[in-house]
Amino acid sequence: MRRLLMLCLVVAALLALASSAFAGPSAGITVTVTLQSISVGVSPGSWAIGVITAGTLATSSTFTATNNGNVAEDFTISTVATSPDGWAPGGSSAVDQYWLQFGTTTIGTSPVALASNVAASGNSTFSLKFTAPATGSAATGQDSFTVTVAAAAH
Repeated sequence: MRRLLMLCLVVAALLALASSAFAGPSAGITVTVTLQSISVGVSPGSWAIGVITAGTLATSSTFTATNNGNVAEDFTISTVATSPDGWAPGGSSAVDQYWLQFGTTTIGTSPVALASNVAASGNSTFSLKFTAPATGSAATGQDSFTVTVAAAAH
């Protein structure tokens, strides 16, 4: 029994010496950091309505807003204050005022929610509705304006 006890003590001492022999005077920690990236893409990037009459409604095909960032994002949508011909967005079609919507939501110069909590590499689809300014508008010919889809971290 004494021999067994002595053998156990010798083995324990050898193990203690071996583990401390492999420890160095310092140890390093590898730190990996990925910075948050917020990015959105929209496809297609344009909508050519074509020729329509004053006060007429045009509906787009589907647009896809894609989260190109690396965190969940919320998307908003807005448009410019005035077009090159002086058209302004509004809540209905009027003289020199067009009406832009997605679903039943009016799009104006202040951003409105388009989609929430879109996962990285995820997407959201939507269609736009455009009602041309009413008869009597000063603008003639072709006009264009920008619709902006923006992203923010969820």
